[in-house]
Amino acid sequence: MTGQEFEAAVKAAGYTQKRFAEIMGVHRTAIARQYKAENVEPAWVYALAGLIASKSANDVVALIAPLVESRIIVVKHATPVIS
Repeated sequence: MTGQEFEAAVKAAGYTQKRFAEIMGVHRTAIARQYKAENVEPAWVYALAGLIASKSANDVVALIAPLVESRIIVVKHATPVIS
């Protein structure tokens, strides 16, 4: 993945360079270097993918939680079952 592609992916995921750096626990310049790279270090791509997956999982939980609480969905053996 090129730096330009990585920058576009970070933005598409809804993060600014500064916010992504904060979440990753690095200085903003570490992300800026990746944006300028011919080839982004794979660890950064994986970190972004993991962040997107985590965000998606949290969104799903937020959508399902009210249904579980109202017993529209009953959770048995950690598998949601629509009742």
